Amino acid sequence: MTFPFVVRRFLFAMACLAMPWVAHASDAAPARIIARDVAAASTGEGARGERWVLRSDALGEDVALRIHFPVGGIESTTVLLVAMLPPADVGRIVEHLRQRERASEIHGVVVVALEPVAPRRGQPWTPRHREPIRATAPSRLTHFLAEELRPLLREELELSGDALVAGAGAPGRAVLQAAVEARGAFDEFVVVAPRTRDVRAAARASAGIRATSPASNINLLVSPDAADAIGPAAEQWIEGPFYLEVDIAPGEATDASDYVRDRAAQLAIVRPF
Repeated sequence: MTFPFVVRRFLFAMACLAMPWVAHASDAAPARIIARDVAAASTGEGARGERWVLRSDALGEDVALRIHFPVGGIESTTVLLVAMLPPADVGRIVEHLRQRERASEIHGVVVVALEPVAPRRGQPWTPRHREPIRATAPSRLTHFLAEELRPLLREELELSGDALVAGAGAPGRAVLQAAVEARGAFDEFVVVAPRTRDVRAAARASAGIRATSPASNINLLVSPDAADAIGPAAEQWIEGPFYLEVDIAPGEATDASDYVRDRAAQLAIVRPF
């Protein structure tokens, strides 16, 4: 073996170490908070907000979180909603939940919205990576949501209640993928306007799973036009590991904010003793 060849192998190995996005998701380290703005995202009337920037080894990029705290602060009953939705939808969700919190209809819901580090007006955070949905090999996005983001929020915010993650568009596909690849990571996975081919791909990936614990509770909101195509695809899911509910939007458009806020409120509802 010649000396130049050894040097080339060494440089190649160092280059691989310097590129976390090419590593397997299971090798990625937990996300780290590299910036925190405690004055951001205030929702007024007693509610407060913060903006964090995370460094994710699983994704190989930084991701910003805009955190909207419930009116009464964090309690044991506080529900976590991770929202990968446009800012306007997140704003409507937060406003509605705060009204119901003040009326004591629901327990507190902390809303964590993912957004680009350099915000683009009106645009949500969009994942860079698109990988096949596989039940046996979690993707970068699944690892980020289940192994980096959820544990970080649980620890930093001292959360012990239920949690749901919601998305539409490309982030919605990531939510559907996480439901297959990380069952039980969230109590509920909410996908707005999923594409039929993504539901079919997820169903195929789920076919070999037989274990019933932990399970994924998946809620899909589809338009009336898409219902006929998505219905048969949804029937391919194996009940037990997955509990899938398909809801049809009342109109032609699928309103992400109304659907997601209602799913969060359902988890946080104050039940009579």
